[in-house]
This record gives sequence, C-alpha cells and structure tokens, in this order.
Amino acid sequence: MKKLLFIISAIMMCLTVTASADDKINLDLPHIPDNVIVIDGESTEMAWKIASNITLTKENTGTWADMESEEHILPVDTYLLWSDKGIYVYADVTDNDPVFNGANDCFEISFNPGGLIPKEDKLQGMFFMFWPADEEGNVKCTRHNIDEDSLSGIDAYDVETKYKPTDKGWTIEALIPWHYICDENREVYINRRLTDNLLADFEHKEGAFIAATVCRLNGDEDSQYCAVYRTCTNNYGANFNTDSYNVILNLGAEAVIPESETAPAQTDSEQSNSSDSSFPSFIIIAAVSAAVIVIAVFVIIRIKKSKK
Repeated sequence: MKKLLFIISAIMMCLTVTASADDKINLDLPHIPDNVIVIDGESTEMAWKIASNITLTKENTGTWADMESEEHILPVDTYLLWSDKGIYVYADVTDNDPVFNGANDCFEISFNPGGLIPKEDKLQGMFFMFWPADEEGNVKCTRHNIDEDSLSGIDAYDVETKYKPTDKGWTIEALIPWHYICDENREVYINRRLTDNLLADFEHKEGAFIAATVCRLNGDEDSQYCAVYRTCTNNYGANFNTDSYNVILNLGAEAVIPESETAPAQTDSEQSNSSDSSFPSFIIIAAVSAAVIVIAVFVIIRIKKSKK
C-alpha cells in the first residue's frame, strides 16, 4: 500500500508541474451572424452575453519601456466573438484619468492567425490600436506591421469602431475585418529575407485558431503613457515576438444567442465557450485525473478489505 501511495504522490506532482508550466490562455470564440451587433460602443446586444472574455490585470500582464506606474495598471475586460466578416472586440476599460484626444489612452490587440507568423519575423504580429479621439465617440484606429513603411501605423479605414465614456472609464467596440487580420499583401521577414505570404493560407473557419496579445496603453493629461501592459508569455512584456502571444482564440461553432434582454448574463464560471484565464482547461484535466486516481485507490482498498 505504501508503494501505491508513493506512486500516486509522484503522479500528482507531475500533474502539478504540467499545470503550472503552460501559461496559455485559451478562449473559445462563438460564431455569430453579422446582423446581430451594431457598432456603437455599447454591449447592449444579447450576443455579447455569450462572448468569450479575458480581464487584463497586474497578475496576467507584463509591462515594457519602463512605463509601469502601478496606479495606472487597471483592469480591462475584453470580450471577443467572430463572424464571417471578422472578429468583434468589446473592451470595458477602467481609467481614473481618461484623455479622449486620440493620443494618450489606447486599447490594442494583435493577431497571429494560425500561428503562421514565426517568432523570427521582424514585423511581428498584426497590430490594431484604438484611441478614443473626440467627444463624439469617434476612434482613431490604426493597423501596423504590414510592411516596413507601416511599422508606426497607418489608418485602418475598414475597421468599424466606436467608443463610449463610462462612469469608470470608457469602452471600445469594433469589428476588425478578415482582410486586415490576414492581409494578403503581408509578407514575412526572416533573417532579412522575404518568404511567401503565409497569411494567405489561413482559413477563418470553425476549428482554426489565432494567437493574440491584448494590450493597454494608459496615459493622462501630463504624460502620453504612464503604464503600458499586455498579456504575454511569462508576463514578460518587452519581447513582442509572436512566441510571446499567449492568448489563443479558438474559432468555435455557431452560437445560440439568447432571445430576451431579461436573460441573465453568463458569469465566467458558466461560460461553456470560454476558458477562464485564472482556471485554464489543463488544470481541469489535472483535477479530473486526480479524482480518478483517488476513486481507484478507494476501490482497491475496499476490494482488499472484502477479501480478508
């Protein structure tokens, strides 16, 4: 019996190491029709109730460029869906000193479709930046890293987006089209050499995935940025290579959208289409495995007792 308990303890230790070694955040994005959401900066549509979500916090993000003011690293609740047109994004940003001037406060997301952009690519991922720009709800949206001339950003005309001020900060709502996420003109640079356009091979369909990083640039009236932080491997924000993208967006099946506005919103624990970033799927697998082992031990003990 002592040997059996030793083996079980060893297995449990292995399971614990496996669970802590992988910091990927898996999100299963429901597929929705394109006529169920109006881009207005609000999340009043019932489709947002079933969206996959992640909250940026001090614990699951890393900073870069020495801009890491603790009081400016505030939560960002990010919700995601996908459709035949593109990826829908809604961000509820906590901001104690918002500046709506198109330069000081920003929400950002970057994609690596299918993991096709290798870590060696000097252009890195497909970045989209959203700055609340004026009092009318307009957003300055730029996209980056299509080629060397666009590293600092060019206008993203085809992105539908609006923002709304809130009591705790502001929100951003957007539809980012596939022809931007998978730009067919986007080449990959490795060791100063161009490769074929890898993104043209990506098919946005159920079962496909996109690696991503979700970012926040928080400024105030006196400083353009006080804190800049993002989701990333090992919470190390300074490395923007695509191997640092630890949010995995899994394109899921067609969703059933609640019909009534009185239907309760899903909590994180209730979402069947999203893996909670603080309790990822591999931990669930480890817990189930441990439970199976405990039950097996209990059955063996009962059998041995019954034979005596």
